[in-house]
Amino acid sequence: MKGKVAIVTSYLPTADSIKGEETGEGMTEKLFKYRIYRRMIADYYDISEQEAGSKAEDFEKSVKKRFIEEPGQMRLLIVVDKLLTGFDAPSATYLYIDKKMADHNLFQAICRVNRLDGAEKDYGYIIDYQDLFQSLNSTISDYTQGAFSEYEDEDIDGLLKNRLTAAKQNLDDALEMARGLCEPVKHPRNTQDYGAYFCPSEGTTEAEKIEQEQLRLTLYKSVSN
Repeated sequence: MKGKVAIVTSYLPTADSIKGEETGEGMTEKLFKYRIYRRMIADYYDISEQEAGSKAEDFEKSVKKRFIEEPGQMRLLIVVDKLLTGFDAPSATYLYIDKKMADHNLFQAICRVNRLDGAEKDYGYIIDYQDLFQSLNSTISDYTQGAFSEYEDEDIDGLLKNRLTAAKQNLDDALEMARGLCEPVKHPRNTQDYGAYFCPSEGTTEAEKIEQEQLRLTLYKSVSN
């Protein structure tokens, strides 16, 4: 995760933010925050910490853009009182909440991970450190109650799914796929037998290597699922 994590806050690491802190008390909380924040920005832009103080706003824009457009290069955003509204990153899958929230603020926050983003993402995860589950249930009920009341049953049939039922079906499909891929492996199907079937050996042709590679990738995906 080195180089792929950023902190986004309204804090600006300027000289004013530590005014009066250099009083011989050692590393105060304000000094610690000031130095950590400047070092993070300096490392990101590969500049001196002195120059980093003026790049805080540019830093926020840059890491948000990368989180949305290059999620593999910006994998984790630690957010303090920011991005609760008006921020959308479809690939975001996990939301860790360590702040008391309720009503529309909570609803908007959890919606950060409910955007679909291609075939690989079925749903998002909420990791809750503040025991918000009851508030979450009532919030979802308040904001979705009656949302489909004006539609005919056939118009919305299949629109909502039971997550456990769908997940069980996905698991059964993945298991069946993995079993089918391994069916041709010779008995007694020990490690060497699987290796001989899925991996190239001396004398394997290029065409066979390509075929085995595709088999392995399909197997890895099924096992991962």
